Amino acid sequence: MSSDAEKAMSIVGMWFHSFDGEHKLVKSQGQVLGYIGDYDYVIVKLYEWITGGPSCIRIVPFPEVVNWDFYESNEEMKNVFETIYAHRLMNEYEKMERQFKKENEKHD
Repeated sequence: MSSDAEKAMSIVGMWFHSFDGEHKLVKSQGQVLGYIGDYDYVIVKLYEWITGGPSCIRIVPFPEVVNWDFYESNEEMKNVFETIYAHRLMNEYEKMERQFKKENEKHD
């Protein structure tokens, strides 16, 4: 069994955060359901941010998941988000809001 196959098998059932951007902002959250083919693709279920309910199921190329953070449980994933990533997200939103206000002041 290849090392990619072993990695794919070891993450099935785990919860994750995927990221967008250089500041490691959380892009999505979900659970790994399985894999397709010779571990080329990973099947994931995404969950909504507001309600926490299931959103959709996606098929993701395996190389994409190597930069995700994985967790043993949904509770652990939520705790990490609340203690680490929510703060980063708020900082980015505040920065965007300041930039938006600054740009609008130029037009007034």
